[in-house]
Amino acid sequence: VRMLVGLGTEPRAELTEQHLDDAIEVLHALDYVLILEKIDSSPLLAQFSGTNRPFEAISGNAWSDNFSRGTAAAADRIAGRERPNVDYFKATFDSQNALDIALYSEAVRIHDKRVAAISLGLQ
Repeated sequence: VRMLVGLGTEPRAELTEQHLDDAIEVLHALDYVLILEKIDSSPLLAQFSGTNRPFEAISGNAWSDNFSRGTAAAADRIAGRERPNVDYFKATFDSQNALDIALYSEAVRIHDKRVAAISLGLQ
């Protein structure tokens, strides 16, 4: 939210619901909203890049669902790693990032709508 409303260099500025609304307006003004963690980003990314090249799982994050999906080799990359225990921090994180979480949800909605339109040949 902070970056999309021009407050990226002001980390102490208090953000409000109005800032969230303004950031969502910016998202809607963009030609493409890509959610790279989502495996279905491939058609949108192909359209964005001007190619018909399929893109495979994009996220290289070991904890991403897409990273370990598919092959045994991919699963082997994270074998032996334990997921971090984040329960202790989750409540504070969610509270401090509520506006960004809401913005991300809207970005996913925009992304999913665009991918569906591409899949139906509407774009």
